[in-house]
Amino acid sequence: MKKYLCILFVFVSSFLFSQRPNKTIRDTTFEVNDLISIPFPGFCLGRGCYDGISPETYDSLTIVASFMKKYSQFIFQIETNTDQRGDSKANKKLSGDRASFLRSILIKRNGIDSTSLFAKGFGETNPIRSQKEIDLAKSKEEKENLYTQNRRTVLHIIGKK
Repeated sequence: MKKYLCILFVFVSSFLFSQRPNKTIRDTTFEVNDLISIPFPGFCLGRGCYDGISPETYDSLTIVASFMKKYSQFIFQIETNTDQRGDSKANKKLSGDRASFLRSILIKRNGIDSTSLFAKGFGETNPIRSQKEIDLAKSKEEKENLYTQNRRTVLHIIGKK
């Protein structure tokens, strides 16, 4: 019964709470519903990448895993978001695949308990910067910076054990 309530909470909480991080892993107090900005260099293609992520990303996930172990009383959800460019269905699938991939790395390579970590991809549905705001940007560099803010990965505290 407890497991089903937790799954229901994960489903409902993903619709109710903002996607703008309100904490970092350097903070010292956390509570349910906090969204934690994580140091995440991102995904990559080509040379120097392993399974689509860079060595720096593996290092970053080690830091995230240490954080999760330190605060093991919580249940987490890793959440990924894309920017508004591209097909919305493809963006939703891409972000879901990425979140699941990161979850599997945290579990398999870093020893995180699988019952303590869920994954969800939001695609382009929760932008920090609106398309209107991006369209009003004066330079290509400024536009890209705004798009970058929408492409993010956060760690969401969704419950307590």
